[in-house]
Amino acid sequence: MKVTFISDTHTYHNKIKLPGGDILIFSGDCMSSGFFPDELKKFIKWMSKQEYKYKVCIAGNHDRYCELLPTDSVKDMFESKGITYLFNNMVEIEGLKIYGTPYQPYFFDWAFNIKEYNDLYNIFKKIPPKLDILVTHCPPMNILDKSHRYLPEF
Repeated sequence: MKVTFISDTHTYHNKIKLPGGDILIFSGDCMSSGFFPDELKKFIKWMSKQEYKYKVCIAGNHDRYCELLPTDSVKDMFESKGITYLFNNMVEIEGLKIYGTPYQPYFFDWAFNIKEYNDLYNIFKKIPPKLDILVTHCPPMNILDKSHRYLPEF
């Protein structure tokens, strides 16, 4: 199975040439400032046209519009174009278990930032232990994850 991972296109997705394959996974930041609905609509249209059997997406810290809308509305926007939008949930694709969450430690008060350690812990502890792919918009714990507000280890 051929899986392609991309993220942080910040409205420049049209400049990317993807190889095609079975699964395309986007791990957030399709928007620039995150407040212009047209940026999200253009991204969804672009992603829907990519040559992959399955497409999976989460939002990132720049995708503020996704945070402002009800989650079901965002899911509907993606799913109407054949894209699975993950928001603290899992999808199984041809036997691969893929879980996605947009949440991350606080960083300059962007979208999906969590200030309190216990709140973030409560979100992350719901991630199932037996996954094949975990999609987040933040790095793994203790690997390049320090910022101006570092959270202690879980």
